[in-house]
Amino acid sequence: MRRWYLLTVAVVVLLGGCAGTPWYPGGNWDPWKPTDLALAFGKAYRAAISNQTMNPDAWKNLSPVTGLDGKAAQASIEKYRKSFEQPHGFSQPLFQTGTQGTPLTTPYQPPK
Repeated sequence: MRRWYLLTVAVVVLLGGCAGTPWYPGGNWDPWKPTDLALAFGKAYRAAISNQTMNPDAWKNLSPVTGLDGKAAQASIEKYRKSFEQPHGFSQPLFQTGTQGTPLTTPYQPPK
């Protein structure tokens, strides 16, 4: 019984090896030829970068950027940094965990 089992497994493995060689139209399959996926790799990334570039020749212009004075730039940066100090108007957390079904009795206060 064990002999037939091993013989059956060996035949299945050998036939599986024969089935591993696929047929290709034209009969000239080259394993080193790049696939369509390999040829198109990065095409969507390059298209997105190209579509988002306003002026492709901007790197040629070496003059300094104008239009925003120092005080306005400093105020803008300070406002940007302060935006991370406080939550944006949330009085309670979005998810309440560990409350055993009882609602919060006081509004959420961020740590100081």
